[in-house]
Amino acid sequence: MNSRNILFIIVLLVACLSQFASDIYAPSLSVISTQLHSTINQVQWSMAIYMLGVALSLLFYGPISEGFGRKWTLVAGLCIMFSGSIMAFFAPSIGVLILSRFIQGLGAGSCQGLTRAIFRDVFSGDELAKYGSYLMISIVFVVPVAPTIGAYLQHFFGWRSIFIFMSLYVLITIAVLIGFFKETSQHHHLERLKPGFIIKSYGQILKSRIFIGITACSFLTYGAFFAWFTASPVLLIHNLKMTPITYGWINFIGGGLAYGLSGLFNGRLVTKFGTANMMRFGWALMLIAGLLMLLGHLFIGMNT
Repeated sequence: MNSRNILFIIVLLVACLSQFASDIYAPSLSVISTQLHSTINQVQWSMAIYMLGVALSLLFYGPISEGFGRKWTLVAGLCIMFSGSIMAFFAPSIGVLILSRFIQGLGAGSCQGLTRAIFRDVFSGDELAKYGSYLMISIVFVVPVAPTIGAYLQHFFGWRSIFIFMSLYVLITIAVLIGFFKETSQHHHLERLKPGFIIKSYGQILKSRIFIGITACSFLTYGAFFAWFTASPVLLIHNLKMTPITYGWINFIGGGLAYGLSGLFNGRLVTKFGTANMMRFGWALMLIAGLLMLLGHLFIGMNT
C-alpha cells in the first residue's frame, strides 16, 4: 500500500470520529433521561452543546496547526476528546453529562478542522478532487452506521458503554497518528499565532462573499441533519415506542441510501447542469422535506 493510500485511511479514521461522537448515542436519549432523572429536553441539549464545542474550537485549531503542525495539534485535540468521553461515561447527573459533551466537542473540532487542511497540504488539482471524492463517498457509508452501533451497545450493555466505545475509538486514532502519520505541514509559522494576524486573517475571510455563501449553505444543511438526530429519537423512540435497534437501522438504511444516491446523482449531473443548479436542486428537495414535516406537525399533531 502506497503512502497516499495510508494517509487516506488515517484521514478517514479521523474525519469520521467527530460525526460518530455526535450521532452514536441518539438512540439512548430516552434511557439517559430516565436514568439521570432529567427531562428529555435536557438530554437533547447535551447533543447541541457538543456541536457548540466543535464550532468554537474550529476557530483555534487552524491557527495552532499553522504554528505547530497538524499532527500534534490533532493529538492534543483527541486527548481533550478522550477526557470528555471518559467524563461522560462516569457522569452522575445530566449537568456533568452536558459539560462532558462540551469538552468532547472542543476536542472533536480538531478532526473537523484539520482533515481538510491535511488534504490541502498533500494533494492538489485533480488528485485533490479524486481523494476528496473518495473521502466523501467513504463517509457516506461509515457515518450512518453510528446510531446503529449505538443502538446495539445500548441494548446489550447500556448507554454508558457508548462512551467507552468512543474512548477506545479515540485511543486507537491517537495511536495510529503517533505511529503512522507523518507531518504534512512542512513550514510552521509561529508568527501566525499572534492575535493581530489571526484577527486580520478572519477579517479577510469574512469579507469573502463566496466563503459566507458556502458557509451558510453548510450551516443550514448540517443544521437540518443535526435537527433530525436531536428530534427523531424523541419522536420515534420516546413517543412512538420504537426500539432503539429499529431506530438505528432506519438511520443506517435511510441515511446511507440517501447519501449514496445523492452522491451518485450529483457526480453524474453536476458536469451537465453546473454546481450552482445542483445546489439549488438540493435546496429545493430540503425545502419540500421541511414543508412535509411541518404539515405533519400541523395536521397530524406529531410533537417532539
